[in-house]
Amino acid sequence: MTVNTREITSGPYAAALGQTDFDYTFRVVNPNHLRVWVTYPGAAEPTEVYPGTDFSVRDVGEDDGGKIEFFVGLPKNTIVYIRSNYISTQDTAFDSQGAYFPWIHEGQFDYVTFLIQQLEDM
Repeated sequence: MTVNTREITSGPYAAALGQTDFDYTFRVVNPNHLRVWVTYPGAAEPTEVYPGTDFSVRDVGEDDGGKIEFFVGLPKNTIVYIRSNYISTQDTAFDSQGAYFPWIHEGQFDYVTFLIQQLEDM
């Protein structure tokens, strides 16, 4: 795997009446690695929505990203903003006497790159 983009945000999108699908253009390895906000017409502040509760995530793990799909259609001109949400933890243990699996190490380097991208975007 490689990290082939510096993009960590998608949108803002203005929803068509009843629209449910919106693209994200970066890789996530878990649906919880996305943060999504919607600003409904007439609202002053965005509302955060959550995977599994408000929308599903397709194409997890794909380099070019995928789609989120809201469970209900959105009102016209609802603004949707998507951002990566990698958490700064390191959950992979590297054994000193175990077999070497390159994809595990590369996955961890990718994860660190995603975290750096989020910091650069602040």
